[in-house]
Amino acid sequence: LAQGTPPSRRSLSAVGRRRASSEASGGLVWRADVERRLETSDSLDVVIEPLRDVRVLYAVGGGPSEADRRESMQYHGANRGERVVNLGTGKVALAPVNVLVLVHGSLMFLSWGVLLPVGALVARFARGVPPTAGPGACWFRFHWMLQTAGTLASLAGAGTAIALVAQSGGSHFGSLHKAGGLVVVLLGSGLAVLGMARPAKDSQWRPSWLACHRFGGCAGLLLGAAVIVTGLLQAAAVPAVIGLASAVLALEVVAFIALSALWRSSSSRAASPIDQQGQRHSSLQSRSGRIDVKTVVVKSPLREDPKVVP
Repeated sequence: LAQGTPPSRRSLSAVGRRRASSEASGGLVWRADVERRLETSDSLDVVIEPLRDVRVLYAVGGGPSEADRRESMQYHGANRGERVVNLGTGKVALAPVNVLVLVHGSLMFLSWGVLLPVGALVARFARGVPPTAGPGACWFRFHWMLQTAGTLASLAGAGTAIALVAQSGGSHFGSLHKAGGLVVVLLGSGLAVLGMARPAKDSQWRPSWLACHRFGGCAGLLLGAAVIVTGLLQAAAVPAVIGLASAVLALEVVAFIALSALWRSSSSRAASPIDQQGQRHSSLQSRSGRIDVKTVVVKSPLREDPKVVP
């Protein structure tokens, strides 16, 4: 099946299968005969020239047992690939790696799989790292640098996606991955602009701005992870690449859950009643009524006698 030929537009005159023994593998050999016009006069079809190499995608299904493989063809799983076939000479070769696909996937994973999620974690959990206030705050500097680098990588990845569509033809938004990628890039760019236009802390618009920035960031990260997964599946990435990307995304989720638990634990300890730290109360009765006086005992590490702070 020539690349670029949609299933709904393929003309299959005869499809058959033949069982044969294979001495090399000891299994079955499946054969499918497909017939299609070299030129279909359809803008969505690739024109096949007899002496020109054609990229062919293939997938072979098979059940878990020998009996299943003999009786029916099932979901292919990892039994898929791509070859370059010359229909005139019959020569078959491995398909070369598309550099644009590799660059696009690398940039988008670097952006939405590494830089932007780590920048969000820094803004959420690193506010206690000194210095903590002002434009020179540690968390703010790292958050700004990571989000800026992630946004630039996302825009560069979008540029390679446009070049890919121009190279292979077809629609820019003809799949779920392409449409989701457009939304992700626009959302990420909008959040960057929104971050630079943040109002002052005492502004009446500050709460609304903060809510939009946080909600948009969470939505963008979730959608970005989904677009990464659909992109890997669409590109028919090898299982090792899919496993590595999944491991990185899962590690970030685990880090978020663990840091959230630690943050809540430290917050609850900081908000615990001061009585647990050595506070003692005394009540004095005056002529005008009852007066509650709170006294905190603070032990100095350099002196044996405690300081009494009313």
